[in-house]
Amino acid sequence: WEVNWHSCLYYIDKSISLAKKLNYRLDEGKLLGTKAEIYNRKGLYAKSLDFNLEALNMLNDRELPGGIGSFWRSWYVNENPQEIQLLATADVTRTFSFVFGSVGNYQKALSMSLEAKAVMEKFHWNHGLFLINSYTAGLYLRLGKPDSALITIREGANIDPNRKYKYW
Repeated sequence: WEVNWHSCLYYIDKSISLAKKLNYRLDEGKLLGTKAEIYNRKGLYAKSLDFNLEALNMLNDRELPGGIGSFWRSWYVNENPQEIQLLATADVTRTFSFVFGSVGNYQKALSMSLEAKAVMEKFHWNHGLFLINSYTAGLYLRLGKPDSALITIREGANIDPNRKYKYW
């Protein structure tokens, strides 16, 4: 499976530009988090860190101005703008934790993942919970906690017993 990172970044930048033009600050913040994830996958951790911080600063703005693209209502299965903002922040926190996992700081990655998971559980965002459980189980293994990894895998399997998300 091959990914063209240049194209990914090109279309993310176009999307960020459109979100700015429409004053969709939540969309802009979430897209910055996606851009950070791409840089992390490319091994450019400093850039990833910068974009994650920018995304979280934007998403943590309590008075986040502007509209919200209709995509996020369906992605987070939620209509409440404040809850969508909290879920978007948790989602970026989840991908931010990847940076710490990539550089071997598994404890920090786990801490951030569990922080994001708590928000996802509060608002019953099952897709996010499935993703976070999959990643968190790997972190537990790297930290030498196989029992916690198995419990987390079981939680993920219970979220998706019919393999709707097809990630495993």
